[in-house]
Amino acid sequence: VTGGTSGLGLELVKLFLRKNYFVIVTGRKHLKLEGFDDRVKFYRMDFNNLKECADCVKTICNEYQIDFVVNNAGILSPPEFISTSDGNEYTFQVNFLTHLLINEIVIRSNGSQHPLRIASVTSMVYKLAKSDMTYCRKKECYSPVRAYSDSKFFLALMSGYFAAKYNGYSLLCFSLDPGIF
Repeated sequence: VTGGTSGLGLELVKLFLRKNYFVIVTGRKHLKLEGFDDRVKFYRMDFNNLKECADCVKTICNEYQIDFVVNNAGILSPPEFISTSDGNEYTFQVNFLTHLLINEIVIRSNGSQHPLRIASVTSMVYKLAKSDMTYCRKKECYSPVRAYSDSKFFLALMSGYFAAKYNGYSLLCFSLDPGIF
C-alpha cells in the first residue's frame, strides 16, 4: 500500500491486517502498528525522488512476491508550481509517475504467471482533465486543479495501459474513486 501511513491508506493497511494479510507499507512517515510486527513491513519512500523509489521497490520485489498493489499515495496540488528533484511537476510525479514506475517494476518482477492485482485510488476530479500538459512544464501555465485532475486521470488510464501492454499476464488492474471523505 503506497501512502499507507495516514488517511485512507492507513485504514486500508488496518483492514488488510485484520483480514490476516502480510502488508508492505510505503510512506514518508514511519509506521508502527502495535501487535502486527510479524505481518507488516514498512519502507520509507518519498515520491519526490524516482531513483530512490525504484531502488526501494526493487529491494521489496527481491524480498517478497507481491500479490496486490494499492496505489494510494498522493497529494493535493500545492498553490504554486513545484519541481521535483527529477525535474517533473510535483503533483504529476507524486500522484502518477511514481506509481507508473513502481507498477512496472512489480509487474516485471512478478513475471507473467504470478497473479497480480493493482488498484489505483483516483478522484472524481479526474473528469476535469485536459490533454494539454503545458501546465506541468511551465510555471506560468500551472494550475493546482489541473495538476491534480490530470494526475488522477493518468492514474486511472494506467489500468488500461497495463492491461494492453501486459496482455497474457495474470494481471488485473482497476481504478477506484473513493469519493469525498
